[in-house]
Amino acid sequence: MGKMSSNDKILIKNLRIENKIWSSIRLLSEFPTKGWSRSGLDSLLRRIHARGSSKRKVGSGHRRMASTSSGSCAEQWSTHRAFILVVTILDVTDTTGPGA
Repeated sequence: MGKMSSNDKILIKNLRIENKIWSSIRLLSEFPTKGWSRSGLDSLLRRIHARGSSKRKVGSGHRRMASTSSGSCAEQWSTHRAFILVVTILDVTDTTGPGA
């Protein structure tokens, strides 16, 4: 199965917009050496029909960075280490827990 290049998508979009009769079956019969799948063409034609473009929606890709509400992971780690240090220095034991 061949992957659709951006040039292939532009060609399919132009053929689809100019001639509404171009379906996935006709595209497969006109370009047999491309190795496209019918389901791939169907989904591409649906996107072209819905949005007028073969491009991906803005913001629909993988997120680049995870955000945290209280800062970066380094800040959280240093806060955790400070807490452990205080507990160790003061020798605080849990007397309010369920086992007390």
